[in-house]
Amino acid sequence: GVAFFSQDGHGIASLVAAGFKVAWVTANYGSVIEGRASKLGVHLVLCRIADKEEAIGLALADWGLTWEQVCYVGDDLNDVPAMRRALLAVAVADATMPAKEVAHWVTSRPGGLGAAREVCDVLLTAKAADE
Repeated sequence: GVAFFSQDGHGIASLVAAGFKVAWVTANYGSVIEGRASKLGVHLVLCRIADKEEAIGLALADWGLTWEQVCYVGDDLNDVPAMRRALLAVAVADATMPAKEVAHWVTSRPGGLGAAREVCDVLLTAKAADE
């Protein structure tokens, strides 16, 4: 099964409430992922995506946003092209070396165990400072 870390979920819900657009893009598929995303208010869930950069580019066009407005959190080789395009590329602590090498920042917590919350807290703090 898939386990979720409650602090990550709270962080994501807080981002959505603060007006951030949140998308989950995964090569995997699972109705559990979609259910969790829906509960948190995630705007877009794309499963079974081979080319994440292309998929995100299309979503950005739909939303009227650009790569210069993206914080991308990744952990593996298939994340690297999108990470290279994003304004802020984040690798989780347990990411593969290719993802860590292109990241602007590597979280102290691993994926699924607080990394998302770390990123959310930084984005929310930056937004508050900007207002």
